[in-house]
Amino acid sequence: MDILNKNIILMDHLYKYEHSDVDIDNIYWSIKNEIYQITLFSDKPSDNVLKKVEKNIKDFYKLYYRFNFSNVFNHPNPILYISYLSHAKEKLFSTKKCFP
Repeated sequence: MDILNKNIILMDHLYKYEHSDVDIDNIYWSIKNEIYQITLFSDKPSDNVLKKVEKNIKDFYKLYYRFNFSNVFNHPNPILYISYLSHAKEKLFSTKKCFP
């Protein structure tokens, strides 16, 4: 099993731009910490460790029940799709228009 880049990028997108009914700061940063420990401190992590992190990522996804994950995972290039979503949300959030 692998923790795919698209999972990490999708987690970042969800954390930054999507709404969740739960306070996700601790959950998000604990998963990111686990990923960093795997990538920085071990050459070949055990399957049990990877399965645990993947389970935590899937549990994190469940917090965003309004998000359409099938659009991301069924896209031919999920990373490009997530990047496009993030870019669009960033533009929406950073645009300040004054209406008379």
